[in-house]
Amino acid sequence: ISRYTIGHVLRRARDLNPDVRKSCFKGLAAKVDVRALKIGQRAALASSGLGDRVDAVKNACSKMVCDTWLKSADPEEENPLRLLELFDVEENEQAGELVARCVVRHFIEHNRIRVEDDVVRMIGGFEAEEMAAPRALLWRVIAEEAKERNMYDLFESIIPEAPVLCELLHRHLDNEYVLLELLTVARLNDWSDEGGRRMLAATCCESLLSPTAVMGAVG
Repeated sequence: ISRYTIGHVLRRARDLNPDVRKSCFKGLAAKVDVRALKIGQRAALASSGLGDRVDAVKNACSKMVCDTWLKSADPEEENPLRLLELFDVEENEQAGELVARCVVRHFIEHNRIRVEDDVVRMIGGFEAEEMAAPRALLWRVIAEEAKERNMYDLFESIIPEAPVLCELLHRHLDNEYVLLELLTVARLNDWSDEGGRRMLAATCCESLLSPTAVMGAVG
């Protein structure tokens, strides 16, 4: 597949015939490196394939993402973070969400995310530092999947203590995307501890009063 024919192939991914769509994703997996595609093309393929109403098509796209794109993005470690960094997840939220959830579920089902160390190897520790959008997205999706699957040990290990989480929120008041991801992680947490609740409430109040706060996220 050359750059002259890629447009035709991409159109086949939205063909009315599901067999054509399925064949398209199989062909892309075999012949096209994810880095050879433009960001918009990657996002369009992921959104249409992983969101397809036909399971056979969705499965073909999932296989392309997990077996081919992941290896192309990071041949040595197959780190999902490296793949998400190719998507501009702030501009392509739907594609980023679908890819992150697809890969995280694949990793969990193949026992590649079991303990805190597995997550730390992917996205680093959870100390209060600057957090880019792909990292925040991946962290949130892992936390959601762990909680939904009752993987309590994993979930509790990757949710930081209240002081660290509040400091992360404070550091990202001017980044709406990251702030929303962090707030979602915060909502997943158990805030039965009164001290933690007070700290979070104080952080949210400070956020509302801060001149750098993104009001769409904290409002």
